[in-house]
Amino acid sequence: MLQFGTEITWQSQAAGVWEKKEGMVVCFVPKGENLNDTVIREKWHKLPVKKTIKNASLEWFLNKLKAVSSMSAQDRYLVWVPSRNRFYTPFKRVAERG
Repeated sequence: MLQFGTEITWQSQAAGVWEKKEGMVVCFVPKGENLNDTVIREKWHKLPVKKTIKNASLEWFLNKLKAVSSMSAQDRYLVWVPSRNRFYTPFKRVAERG
């Protein structure tokens, strides 16, 4: 299991184009868990990300998470990609493979 702060690089594909992404692991998201406001509010106080990302308030965090799918049938990681100023949720097997 990757720990908070681990820097990872992975390849992802969208619309037939492969892109390399680099970011920092924020947390592990088990399959079936919702990334809805309730879960995030419960976890927010435990996430060191608010000290790592400048001006990362709860409202900012929730707004950024709107672009991330809220539930998955597979284990994922929540990853902050500073060059794109957004979060991604690569599959666990992809993130750990690098």
